[in-house]
Amino acid sequence: MPCLMIFSASQYCGFDGTSFNGWQQLSVDRILPGKQGGKYELGNTITACNACNTITSRMTFEPGQYREEIIERKKAHVAERRPFTQE
Repeated sequence: MPCLMIFSASQYCGFDGTSFNGWQQLSVDRILPGKQGGKYELGNTITACNACNTITSRMTFEPGQYREEIIERKKAHVAERRPFTQE
């Protein structure tokens, strides 16, 4: 999936709200991780900064969890690890 298409939809990290000030910070995160069957599809991706993508990379989720539930868990996990970022 081209990063440009995802980046043009949102120029902010979907987890901590920071803006991307350069392409080197842009990352595409699979909401449902690849190790749990998540694919790089538009409905399963969110823009994220590299730091937030790394922080959430080892998380696992129960089968059948909704996209919104997973995003909220990831946001909470990022907030615990990076309390200085904006909401």
